[in-house]
Amino acid sequence: MLLYAFFFHPMNVLDSDDHCSYPYDDTFRLIVLNIAPPIRFILICVIPSILMVGCGGRMLYNIQQSKKRVVHKTTTQNAPIATIGIRIFSQNNRHDENQRQTKTVNRMLVLMVLANIISYIVTQIPFNIYVLYYGYETSNDFTFYALMRAFLLMWSSAYFGIGFYLFCITSAQFRKQFQTIIKKLCICYYPLQRRVNT
Repeated sequence: MLLYAFFFHPMNVLDSDDHCSYPYDDTFRLIVLNIAPPIRFILICVIPSILMVGCGGRMLYNIQQSKKRVVHKTTTQNAPIATIGIRIFSQNNRHDENQRQTKTVNRMLVLMVLANIISYIVTQIPFNIYVLYYGYETSNDFTFYALMRAFLLMWSSAYFGIGFYLFCITSAQFRKQFQTIIKKLCICYYPLQRRVNT
């Protein structure tokens, strides 16, 4: 919000074509068109993208390390021993089931993180690059700029609405939890509604 504070400056005026204009001070115009967009691009586009990719990479690294620990632990447990032992199949089956569940959860986490990173980059970068580009553009075709900016702004706003749907598509566990919560809400709502009606 702070990056848009200059738009609320009292001397910000509309020109004869009803376009936002900064005729009173070349310094202010320079800040609005040439300095603020690169700062906004770095703060809103570059840094979050780097953080998301870095944290996603770290998560993948942690998953790989945990897999190596599990594999190393199971190989040392299954080492040949000079004594006769009875294998307990139920423990091995439970262990295999736990490993399958862990792999499934890890796969869902990776898909959710990748979907989030890709959707952020695809929706946020075009708008921010265009705003950055327009500050250095020399043409005065404001109609095209306003139309393109409005379209890209709507596209960048789509990111904030698609997260829920991405999580529903990529994670079965998220869907199950969501259905459970909805069922609980419905179960709580219907008895209250019956009490009010009686």
